Amino acid sequence: MLYEYGEIDKYREDSRIHVYHDSAEQVQSLVPESGETRADLVLSGIPFSFFPDQVRDAIVRSTRDVLKEDGMFLAYQTFFQRDVHLKVYMERYFSRVRDTYYLRNLPPMRLYEALP
Repeated sequence: MLYEYGEIDKYREDSRIHVYHDSAEQVQSLVPESGETRADLVLSGIPFSFFPDQVRDAIVRSTRDVLKEDGMFLAYQTFFQRDVHLKVYMERYFSRVRDTYYLRNLPPMRLYEALP
């Protein structure tokens, strides 16, 4: 992980990137801290399979609410992620949802792209 090795600090100098260490459920309160009203992109690698349904729903809904009209929610999960853990929630709140498998990673990854 970038944070474990201190590599993330080099990105703190880029004013376009804002990194937060907080609950994903708090995304709506975090974006205004950056001086913005909406986000262009939300990138997530949190393991949605570990959360109860209501937390998954809250995270995806809050993410949709904080994105700009042309924004994007990208989430990466393990290859074995079931649709009920994330994709069904994305389809509930986003107009377009795509997923792709990346088999060259160990473990293989599944990337979700959701557009408002």
